[in-house]
Amino acid sequence: MVRISQLVKPTAEPIEPPPALVQTPEPRSPSGAPVAVPLRVAGLPRAQPGVHSEEAQQLYEALMKECARVFDEARSEQPITLQALPALANALVAQVRGGNERLSRLSSAVAGGFALPRHAVNVAVLACRVGSVLGLSELQLQEVALAALLHDIGIIGMEHLVHLPAHLTPEQRTRVREHPLLAHRLLQRTQAISPLVCELILQQHEREDGSGYPRQLAGAEIQEPAQLLGLAQVFEALTHDRPYRGHLPPAEALRTLVQDQRAGFRDRLLKGLLQTIPVYPVESWVRLSTGELAQVVAEMPHHPLSPTVAVRFDPQGQPLGPVRTVALARDRSLSILRAVPAPAA
Repeated sequence: MVRISQLVKPTAEPIEPPPALVQTPEPRSPSGAPVAVPLRVAGLPRAQPGVHSEEAQQLYEALMKECARVFDEARSEQPITLQALPALANALVAQVRGGNERLSRLSSAVAGGFALPRHAVNVAVLACRVGSVLGLSELQLQEVALAALLHDIGIIGMEHLVHLPAHLTPEQRTRVREHPLLAHRLLQRTQAISPLVCELILQQHEREDGSGYPRQLAGAEIQEPAQLLGLAQVFEALTHDRPYRGHLPPAEALRTLVQDQRAGFRDRLLKGLLQTIPVYPVESWVRLSTGELAQVVAEMPHHPLSPTVAVRFDPQGQPLGPVRTVALARDRSLSILRAVPAPAA
C-alpha cells in the first residue's frame, strides 16, 4: 500500500516560499501579447502582494461571474468572448504569488453546493498555488490559470451527466470523455486565447501511465502544466460536495490520491500538492494513536504529517482537563491515525 509518507520527507528547514512580485505586470494574454483589458476590471482593485481579504473576495466573485458568462455563451451557442477573463486570470496569479491566503480559504470552502463556475475558479486557485510552489514562471501560471477557468467549457450541453452518480453507463462515459475535444475545438475559434492554453485543456485528463483520455498520451507526451491542471481537478472534486456524494477531508483526499491515482501523476506534482495543502488543517480533528481526540492548532509546513495538536477528549470521548498541547513533530511517542469529524457539541 502506498502511503503519503512515502512522498513526504520531513525537512530540516521550512520550504522557501515563492518570490513575491515586485510590481504588478502589464496585463498580457497567455501568448505574451498585451491585452486591451487592464487588470483593474469592473472596479476590482489592482492585484498586489498582501492584498486585503475583501479584495480577494472581490476577485473570487469576479472570476465566478466571468466564468458563468462564458459558460452561458457556450450554452446558448454564441461565439465565445473572453473579455475580462485573461486579465482576471493574471490578477489571480499575482495574488497567489503574493501569498494571498484568503483566496486559498475561499477555494477550499465546501459550502455553496456544486456549480461549474465555482469548480473552475477553485481549480484555478489550487493549480496556481501548486504551480507557484513548483517554480512555474509567471507566464506559465497565467496559462494554467486561464486553462483552469475554461477547462470544463466542453461539458456544456451534457451538464446533467455531472449530477449523476459516478457509475455512468458506457455510453454516458464515452460522451463525457469527449469534453476535452469539444472544448479544444470550441476554443480554437476564440480570439485572444493561445494554442498552448487550448492544448493544456485538451490534455487535462491524460495520465502519466497512459490510462487517460482522449488520446491516451503517456509520460513526456503530456505537458506538465496539463497534468498539474488534471491533478488540481481531481483534488478539488474530492474535497468538495457533489450531488451524489459528500466531500473528503484534505487528509483523506490526499490518501485517496496517493493510493488510487499515484500512477497517473508525476511524483514531482504530487509532492508539490502535498507541500501546498495542509494534510491536517488548523481547527480540524484527528484520532491519535492513543485513541484520544485532538484538534489541530498549528501546522508544521516542513512536517506536514505531524502538526501541533490540543488533546481534548479521551478514547471514550470524555473531555480532558486540563487540555494538553503536543507538537507531534517533536514527540514521536504519539502519531495521527486518521482525520475525523468534529465531535458533537
